[in-house]
Amino acid sequence: MGSLLFSQDGRTLAAGSEDGTVRLWDLPSGDQRGELPTGTDELVGELVFSPDGRSLAATNKDGEATLWDLASGHRRSVPLTSQTSKVVSLAFSPDGKTVVSGYQDGTVGLWNMALPGTAEAIEQICRALRRDFTQEERSQYLQGMRTDPVCPR
Repeated sequence: MGSLLFSQDGRTLAAGSEDGTVRLWDLPSGDQRGELPTGTDELVGELVFSPDGRSLAATNKDGEATLWDLASGHRRSVPLTSQTSKVVSLAFSPDGKTVVSGYQDGTVGLWNMALPGTAEAIEQICRALRRDFTQEERSQYLQGMRTDPVCPR
């Protein structure tokens, strides 16, 4: 067994294991809530919950870091790692909008965790696509929010 950490509300226990998986346990019921793979089979080191309990970050023995959105169980694509040094510590800012990663070489990284609102996210996607959403994309990503054209012409 690697690390253990209680969420701030005391309802969830995160357990990092030797196989590179973080297991989440619901404490009131005692049931396992899910598994979060780090993408490696290395021992999970440090674990840290965001202040609102909606995200979890972990380091592994190789000095890599992973960040998950706990509602979906998906990894967030925030590059908490460095090309030149191993991650040895992680912390969320009190407002949860920044993650600080400490590296073995004594440097520190600051990572913006703020997610865009729905309108801002749609605008960013439209700019990247340079076209409107297809009907399939609307049903998959907007789930009943809009059926009319999404992206301005």
